[in-house]
Amino acid sequence: MIELTPRLKTIADLACLNGVPTTVCDVGTDHGYIPVYLAQLGAEHVIATDISAPSAQKAIDNATKYSVSEILSVRVGDGLNTVKHNEAECVIIAGMGGLMITKILSAYIPKGVKNLVLQPMRSGYELRQYLVDNGFSITKEVLCEDDNRIYNIMLVDYGTGDNNDFNLNYGKIDRSPLYYKYIEKRKISLSKKIDGIITGGGIPDSILVKRLTQLDEILEGR
Repeated sequence: MIELTPRLKTIADLACLNGVPTTVCDVGTDHGYIPVYLAQLGAEHVIATDISAPSAQKAIDNATKYSVSEILSVRVGDGLNTVKHNEAECVIIAGMGGLMITKILSAYIPKGVKNLVLQPMRSGYELRQYLVDNGFSITKEVLCEDDNRIYNIMLVDYGTGDNNDFNLNYGKIDRSPLYYKYIEKRKISLSKKIDGIITGGGIPDSILVKRLTQLDEILEGR
């Protein structure tokens, strides 16, 4: 069985939250580790796409190495453009910026996709706002720590999303020791931003001040 990093394992596990999906597409697959893993778990058909031909070749090599070539289809292309309707019930887009993820989803989503697993490297607020505005709902969001960085990973389906400002900015996440560590990091970052505005002679936006107060309340109540 292929071994995944904590980040990739968490992404794959979230895709399998309701059982191993029958058909999956991993966008921006790079080495194809997640598709190989899902194929080994029992997915019937896995598509791995990447805009880079050399990266796609790495995925092909790994599919051969782990004996899943008959299950794993590797394609070179931008976003979901190489995927036909009803070829994938679950789409994974991970390891890229939130704005890039919104661009991919805005361009084309094949028919038959039931849910998404998204892991933005940045611009999480913009991604969540896009999802809320376009008929998606984040049904679960989890945190994962890998190589001293905390990642947000979202399981998304269709429905009415949460338009709460705090949840849009930080995610609606179950409380845990890692959650509080995440909140502490976000507090430090937000405090520096507010201090920079004040030092520059400006007045911090009331929304930023409200968010900082909310972060303080969470940490005080743990």
